[in-house]
Amino acid sequence: MKFIYKPFGIVFGILAGLVSGVGLAFARETLDTRVRGVADVQAITEAPVLGVIGAFPGGTGPLVLQDIPSSAQAEAYRQIRTSLQFLGVNDQARSIVVTSALPAEGKSTVAANLALALAETSTRVLLIDADLRRPNIADLMSLEGAAGLTTVLIGRAEFEDVVQEWGEGSLHVLTSGALPPNPSELLASPTMERLLIELADRYEVVIIDTAPLLPVTDAAILSRAVMGTLVVANARRVRRGQLAEGLGFLDQVEARVLGIVLNEAVKDSERYGYTAQAMRSDADMPHRIDRLATRTGRQAGAPGDIGQPDINLSASGFGSGSGSPSRAGAAGTFPRLDGSIAPAPYVRAGAERAKLIEDGRKSAARSSSRPKPRPQIRPGS
Repeated sequence: MKFIYKPFGIVFGILAGLVSGVGLAFARETLDTRVRGVADVQAITEAPVLGVIGAFPGGTGPLVLQDIPSSAQAEAYRQIRTSLQFLGVNDQARSIVVTSALPAEGKSTVAANLALALAETSTRVLLIDADLRRPNIADLMSLEGAAGLTTVLIGRAEFEDVVQEWGEGSLHVLTSGALPPNPSELLASPTMERLLIELADRYEVVIIDTAPLLPVTDAAILSRAVMGTLVVANARRVRRGQLAEGLGFLDQVEARVLGIVLNEAVKDSERYGYTAQAMRSDADMPHRIDRLATRTGRQAGAPGDIGQPDINLSASGFGSGSGSPSRAGAAGTFPRLDGSIAPAPYVRAGAERAKLIEDGRKSAARSSSRPKPRPQIRPGS
């Protein structure tokens, strides 16, 4: 039996592992054609990426603007809102179709949260569930879905009879209603076209959730009757060829694609946690001030006292704006983060502050005067 020389075997194993790793990485890059990032979208279409939405945190509902308004996902929807404003959504007929290439890419969730984001700015928004195959808006927003769009289109009710108010009044929702046997014909009817024109005059923005592009033609039909189309691409589901095919259908009917929303993607900003959840509220401010005073050893009543801290209010937009450090007001008061002046109970009384400072000094003195242990010398060392 022949044995391979040991050093040569180790080198051969390392080289074989490297070659295998490179081969697997190349195969994954070649075979995995999912739309994972902005670069993949840009390789398919010239339409801009209006927003990148991360995966939903566990234990929360799909309406992040309502459930976790300070999350990174909620901020992503506000970014989409801002991008649409730059595209001139507020300056012309403002009806937008939201669709996707495949089912289950999150288009209904995107449409609902986008409507909520627009309503945050007191914009009069109407959300229409025009997915007459698998409607989802009524379930997402806990509304009645038996009567809605189809009820109006077949003449059994007026729009005012079936539209539902959601929240504080800035957002209205028109659910799908009963599912018809001929969804495409109903959406392509003159009645639907007249309804969209009328609603565009009543509301500032009309968001229309419709069926996906590849299985049926509903979205392509509606896209010709609105100002623009928003395409949702799920980074965990849709392939590049499928997204390109869906966009090709819109191009055939000469629809205007406002942009792409990349859903359930990994965002670099999420790694840094730059959200309001990471910020501590001003309710914890007195305790932080006391701890800071104890560490620095400031005397109560001296310049820079806790009750009268040296703060440059002009730098943050509060105060007189003289540009020089000024005190925060009368003794026993302190400015909150929103600029208002908190009353005396907001900070500790002067005697209590002085006691805390003195206790901190005594603790520091005991620690500094404590004899250091002598090193033990072992025999033979």
